[in-house]
Amino acid sequence: MPRQPRLEAEGLLYHIIARGIESSKIFRDKTDYSFFLNRFGKILTDTQTDCLAFALLPNHFHLLLRSNKVSISTVMRRLLTSYAVVFNKRHKRSGHLFQNRYKSIICQEEPYLLELIRYIHLNPIRAEVVPGMDDLSSYPYSSHYALLRKIKLPWYTPEIVLDQFGNNYQTAQRKYLNFLKEGLSFDRESKYEGGGLKRSLGIPNVYPTESQAFDDRVLGDSGFVLALQAHEENTRSRREDVGMEDLIKVVADFYSFSTEQIQGNSIKEGLNKARAVAAYLASSKLGLSFAEIARDLNVHRANAARMVNRGKTVPLNDQIKMRLNI
Repeated sequence: MPRQPRLEAEGLLYHIIARGIESSKIFRDKTDYSFFLNRFGKILTDTQTDCLAFALLPNHFHLLLRSNKVSISTVMRRLLTSYAVVFNKRHKRSGHLFQNRYKSIICQEEPYLLELIRYIHLNPIRAEVVPGMDDLSSYPYSSHYALLRKIKLPWYTPEIVLDQFGNNYQTAQRKYLNFLKEGLSFDRESKYEGGGLKRSLGIPNVYPTESQAFDDRVLGDSGFVLALQAHEENTRSRREDVGMEDLIKVVADFYSFSTEQIQGNSIKEGLNKARAVAAYLASSKLGLSFAEIARDLNVHRANAARMVNRGKTVPLNDQIKMRLNI
């Protein structure tokens, strides 16, 4: 069965899970953890993405993020690619570090926000990385550690979580810890990894016609799932109104080139800038992958990625925006 495209929308809550290939370790020592957190923090700051919870374990990690203008897929691509390059170089290895695609689940904040934070913070215990609550409080690779004010991370704001439990820090911390302990008695099997309301409650999907209303990419009730699907359909319709061929023509006309020049290998002055703008718009507005952009612009995939990054830095002209309806 073909995998579904990722759902993307600004301001939503995302539960991200990434695992090492064949369950191998993605963190081997303190340096690995430290580099990941520093890189993660920089990307969050650059993209103005909020992190509400995280837990790093030897062979996988969990993140709870709230998206902003920059898509979560862009945030994760930057994080995973840069981390894998440094990890492979440090440990003298090659090949893929992470298993397939990371898992990305859009979550309904009410009633799942605190439950997700608890689930993520208890993960080191459930994975038997630490034996219990006392040891969890000393585990430095989780936002639980920051919530207890044992470390200050400039890109993480504990108050976002603690304010849910009270205005006074001591009171809020006590209530938070009690809430966390209550979660230890729950079934170890995750109820917070997507599938709409039925999967969240462990109810089988009996009717085939309901399959799309209970989406594996979403954790929430049916109304939330259907609203997201409507948003996705509207986004897809807008994308279908403008295709890559139209986009290339608009960019080519604006920069006074032909579409053949944009898609060719000419080194005429100004072409690289025009191609970069076309690549960036194809990525950010049409949602095309680097491979698709490379195909349409007749370049290597690695060059497509570089073109997209360069295109981000070019101010987008209003004439292009109006002609592409963006």
